[in-house]
Amino acid sequence: MIAKIDKSAAGLCFIVFFILLSVSPVSAEEWATDTLRLVEVNAYPGENFIIPVYIANSLVLGGYTIRFTYDTALVEPITIAPDNPAMAVVPLRGSFSIFNFELAEPGVIAGVAVIFSSGTGMEIGSGTAVELPFRAKSYALEGSVSPLTFIPHPDSPNSSNWFSDITGLIAYEPTRLGGSVWIGCICAEMGDADSDGGVNPVDVVLMTNYIYKGFLTTPIKQSSCPVNNGDFNCDGRLNPVDLVMYVNYVYRGDQTGPCDPCVE
Repeated sequence: MIAKIDKSAAGLCFIVFFILLSVSPVSAEEWATDTLRLVEVNAYPGENFIIPVYIANSLVLGGYTIRFTYDTALVEPITIAPDNPAMAVVPLRGSFSIFNFELAEPGVIAGVAVIFSSGTGMEIGSGTAVELPFRAKSYALEGSVSPLTFIPHPDSPNSSNWFSDITGLIAYEPTRLGGSVWIGCICAEMGDADSDGGVNPVDVVLMTNYIYKGFLTTPIKQSSCPVNNGDFNCDGRLNPVDLVMYVNYVYRGDQTGPCDPCVE
């Protein structure tokens, strides 16, 4: 029998957490490919931005829960109103009776998606499940990083960051990958295509293979940087022009050097 449901959003989330996990969890190894991930993003001080929540699921999901922390000194969620902790979000994957993401407490976001009398759940697949609106604080220092870290519910450790199948009989723990919010433009040295700490012949080979031979090893793209590491001239494209600049810089002593994508 289910206890009387608290009318508040926080109470509703906790009740749903309990319902989702009232069955016996299965071994995590059985669903090792299933993933819950917070995608890394970058934002400038005072800028509104989105934190995408990525889900890969090998079963049709009847529900999932999320709980993570962020650095309150650097970023803040955008809620419906100052006195309303709910966030104005919609599911990008799936259909649910209850879909609620909120500011559970300062520095903590909690979310729940579940089917009851309506909703079809989330079909097998992968992709962005929801986009959470945030704002970088105007006084946040460029170069700062806010970790996005999954945490358990303090009253029920097994009630957060879990998946439940469409029948409600299977609850399991996916692989959880936290993310970061990088404040400002943070880039490694441009031209360092393999991100090993320097621009050298290895980078030239990687770029040659990528541009002319169709190799799948793509030059590194950092989430905190607006362009790819292999984009030597910062024009937003990886093409033969970059390769010519690589060769001139690495082999012919051209002192022009790679661009700085953080300088407009």
